[in-house]
Amino acid sequence: MLSRTITGDQFRHWWLVSLTILGLTGCATLTREECLVANWRTIGYEDGAKGRLPSFVAEHRKACAEHGVVPELSTYQQGREEGVRHYCRPANGYYLGRHGYSYTGVCSAEEEPEFLRALRQGQHVYETEQRIRELEQEIWRLRERIDKSNQKQNSQVPPSSCSLVKPFALGIVIPS
Repeated sequence: MLSRTITGDQFRHWWLVSLTILGLTGCATLTREECLVANWRTIGYEDGAKGRLPSFVAEHRKACAEHGVVPELSTYQQGREEGVRHYCRPANGYYLGRHGYSYTGVCSAEEEPEFLRALRQGQHVYETEQRIRELEQEIWRLRERIDKSNQKQNSQVPPSSCSLVKPFALGIVIPS
């Protein structure tokens, strides 16, 4: 029996994939009209280009079964493979990371290292911008506190027209 230890990264990856699949099962992927006129190659391409796992076709199968339509699996898979090649481009990896999206683990072993490098670069930019936004919000909150503190102090200081100002402090000598 072959035993394999799952690393933390692998566990997190499969956990995210599982959550994604669970989140997608709540709604129909295709309407009745889409099922009836489906171009399964195009649907497969679109799913692949979105980084969807091969098992996502089961969602289409379920949605279309209600209308008596069965997906053309081989045509779907051909389209999905083309879409995955589009998805796995480094430029798309950067885009996904830059906009806070996660990776579903669909790229081939040859494509994945470059894709992941670009994804991490995009994630770094995304995280940096998120941190900048947090700091800007903190600066705004601190400025508000300073403004409120200044307003409170200003309300406690007598106005300059007040008679508390001594004439000699202004260099005025009043003869007695």
